[in-house]
Amino acid sequence: MARKVFISFLGTNNYVECNYYLEEDGNKNIKNVKYIQEALLKLHQTELGAEDICYFFLTKDAKRQNWENNQQYNPQSKKYDLPNEGLKSRLNKLSHSGFEAKIKDVEIPEGYSTNEIWIIFQKVFSKLEREDEIYLDITHAFRSIPMLGLVLLNYSKVVSKASVKGIYYGAFEKLGFANEVKKIPIDNRNAPILNLTSFSLLQNWSNAANDFIEFGNTQNLTKTLRKESNISDNLSKKQKGKLRNSLRTVAKGLNEFSNSIVTNRGNEIIKNDSITNLKREIQTLKPHLLNVPQLSPFSNILSVVEKEIEVFKDDDIVNGMRAISWCIKNKLIQQGITLLQEFMVTFCLKNIKLDYNNKTNRSTASGLLGKRREELFSYSNNEEIRQEQEIVVKRLEKESYFDGIMPIFNDITNNIRNDINHAGFGRKGRNAQEFEKALLKNFDKLCALLNFQN
Repeated sequence: MARKVFISFLGTNNYVECNYYLEEDGNKNIKNVKYIQEALLKLHQTELGAEDICYFFLTKDAKRQNWENNQQYNPQSKKYDLPNEGLKSRLNKLSHSGFEAKIKDVEIPEGYSTNEIWIIFQKVFSKLEREDEIYLDITHAFRSIPMLGLVLLNYSKVVSKASVKGIYYGAFEKLGFANEVKKIPIDNRNAPILNLTSFSLLQNWSNAANDFIEFGNTQNLTKTLRKESNISDNLSKKQKGKLRNSLRTVAKGLNEFSNSIVTNRGNEIIKNDSITNLKREIQTLKPHLLNVPQLSPFSNILSVVEKEIEVFKDDDIVNGMRAISWCIKNKLIQQGITLLQEFMVTFCLKNIKLDYNNKTNRSTASGLLGKRREELFSYSNNEEIRQEQEIVVKRLEKESYFDGIMPIFNDITNNIRNDINHAGFGRKGRNAQEFEKALLKNFDKLCALLNFQN
C-alpha cells in the first residue's frame, strides 16, 4: 500500500492563533490553532495511519523559534526568550490524542544561494519513496521554496511515480497584520486554507499534452483525462458529474483516434467518426472549464489538442494522406509505410468510382500498380470476377496520374514494406533511418503528384 507523506516548511514568525477552514468546504475547520501544520494534520487525521510520515523541514532559526518551546525572538530583550509553545509540542499532544503518523524534523539551510536551494531539493527528495502519496504545505515556505516545491513534485511524479494528493496554503494574511489580528475575537479569526492541487494537475495535463503534440502519444493524455476529474472539487455534485463524463468522453475519443492510426484502420481514418465526436466533445467541455477560474488553463490545453486534429475532415479519403503525414511527424514509420501503400490503392479505386473495400478490386488495382498486368487474370477462372478485373484495369489505365503512382507504389512494395513487416529477416535488412527516408521521399512524391499540401 502506498505511503502517505506530509511535507511542510516552518518559518520564524511569531504566529497568531486563528481558525482555519477549507476554502471549498467551510464545515471542515479547525479552531484556535497557531500553526497551519496542526490544522492540516487534524483535517487529514483519518487518512494518515501508522505507516505514514510527516516531515517538517526547518532552518536553524525556525527550529529554535517555532519548533522548540519558549525560544521565539523577543524584540524587547533582543534575545530568544519569548514564551511560545513550539510546533513539536503541539504535534506531540496531537499524537497523544490518537494521531498515528510518524513525525520527523529535518534541518535545511537558509536557501540564500543556488547551491543551498539544491541542497534543500535533495534533502526533501531523499525522504521520498517510490509511489508515495504526497501532501505539500507551502504556507510558510520562504523565498524560492514554493516554486522549488512544485518542481520537486513534478520531478517525483516522473522519477518515483509519486502522486500528489494535496497542495495547501493557509491564507492567514486575509485577516490582516498579526498585531491587528490579535485584537479580533478568536471566534472571528477565520482564515481559509487554499487548495492549490490543481497546479500539479495542470503540470500533468501539460506534460501529457506535450507527449501528444510532439510524439502523437495519447496514452498519458488519455490516462490524465480519465483519472483527474477531481479538478472539479469546488463544483456542485451535478457539475462534477457532467465534467467527469465529458473528460472521459474526450479521453475515449483520443484513444480511438490514436488506435485507428497505430493499428492502420483505414476505413476508420477515412470516415473520421472518432475525431468528429472528439471535436464536438471538446467544444462542449471547454465552456465548462472556462467558467471556473481554476479550470480555465485546462481549456487552453484542449485548444492545443483541438488544433492538432483539426486537419482531419468528415468522411474524406484525403484523411489517408493526413494520417501518413501524422505518422511521419510522430515517427510511426511502419504504420506510415503501410498506410502509404494501401492509400494509393484506395485512392485509385475511389477515383474511378469503385468500391475500395472490395477484395477483387483491391487485388486487381494492387497488381496493376505493381506492374503485374499479365498475372491479373490468372488468379481466377470465374468469369464474373474476370469481368470485374477488366473494369478496374480499363478505368485505371485511362487515369493521367496512374503512370506517376506506379513507381512510388513499387518502391514502397518491393523495397520497403516487406522488409519492415518481416522485421528484416530473410534478407539483408535496412536500418531504421533508411525506412524513414524512404517513407518521406515517396510521400513527398505522392503529395506533388496529387497536389496535396502537407
